[in-house]
Amino acid sequence: MTPTQQLATLKAANCEVAFDNLTRQLYATDASLYQVEPLAVAFPKSAREAGAIIQAAAQADTAVIPRGAGTGLSGGAIGNGLVVDFARHNRIIGKLNLEKRTVRVGAGVVLDQLNQFLHPQGFRFGPDVATSSRATLVA
Repeated sequence: MTPTQQLATLKAANCEVAFDNLTRQLYATDASLYQVEPLAVAFPKSAREAGAIIQAAAQADTAVIPRGAGTGLSGGAIGNGLVVDFARHNRIIGKLNLEKRTVRVGAGVVLDQLNQFLHPQGFRFGPDVATSSRATLVA
């Protein structure tokens, strides 16, 4: 598949995707020392959109790089494929099940916000990282 065909496949997915130079430069770095310019950056607003853009990336034979806040120090949030930014949207803290000790969260939820939500129930989600005020829970 040519680069033009790859871009057309990504554009056809039902998801906001940025191909402009400024956005690609902003997402070429994270908290690590590395710099790798991505092909494009996607901003899914739902699980359905995330699935559609990831499927489009697979059809375009393009690597998918899931990204939260980009606070990792090992370069895991950068790459030369499609960066999928889960931090911009997907910030809902959902159902807390005290019996099972589980909580459903969106991939863009910030660790400190989750712990503030859990605190009244006597719970806390680890690990205790220095960037907890910015770190998101992308899995």
